[in-house]
Amino acid sequence: MAGELYRCIYKAIQNGILKEKFTKQDIRECCPGFSDSTYNNYCTKHRIGNPSNVSEQFIQINSNLFSLNKEYIV
Repeated sequence: MAGELYRCIYKAIQNGILKEKFTKQDIRECCPGFSDSTYNNYCTKHRIGNPSNVSEQFIQINSNLFSLNKEYIV
């Protein structure tokens, strides 16, 4: 399911629906159908330098602003 959210975010940016820099609320609005905990935690969990050492899909700009890590390959 989480991979689906990444693909939704990626496509939304490619299609101009989502800005290059986005918030968790922006994701919630353009990628409906996921749980509240997914929207609240996904980008933080998958940011560059995350402590869980999971895939680094996002760059965290500030506490609630993110962008795609262009070096991440699906």
